Amino acid sequence: MLDTKSGAGQTGRRRKKTPASRAPAIDSSIIHLLHRASQRASEIFAQETRDFDLTARQYAVVTTVARHEGLSQTDLVRLTGIDRSTLADVVQRLLKRGIIERERTMRDGRTYAVSLSAEGRELLDAIKPIARRADRLVMSCLGDEDGKLAAQILSRLLRKADEDGDDVFMKPAR
Repeated sequence: MLDTKSGAGQTGRRRKKTPASRAPAIDSSIIHLLHRASQRASEIFAQETRDFDLTARQYAVVTTVARHEGLSQTDLVRLTGIDRSTLADVVQRLLKRGIIERERTMRDGRTYAVSLSAEGRELLDAIKPIARRADRLVMSCLGDEDGKLAAQILSRLLRKADEDGDDVFMKPAR
């Protein structure tokens, strides 16, 4: 058991304490700030859309499928940025609810083409204005000008990552 007061672990060694003034400032870490902002935006989305029982990720999949009927799940991974295993889970949940449909493609019997069901279209039509309201609520924290600027900067960051592949984030900082 770890003794949190003394900093001693099972081996009895003491951890060197870092003075608070030398500890990294998490509040200035872009990774931390993006994560926290994402969490807060998801909370706002969940609160606003609670009557629809649809998460922000599920909404992203539904809107992407609506814009690109017949996509494969691989295409959905690329377009939504949702990792493969999470997307597979999202797709299963949406299939069970009857929001999306999928069928094997003619070109490749291993690949599924995903499309919205009639119920999915109705749901999307009903939730769109509420989702837009959630976006406006998130952006209202920044004001119009800064909100637009933040969206442009985040879009540029993601576009750069897409152009350069995921390696862009693995390059050493200069």
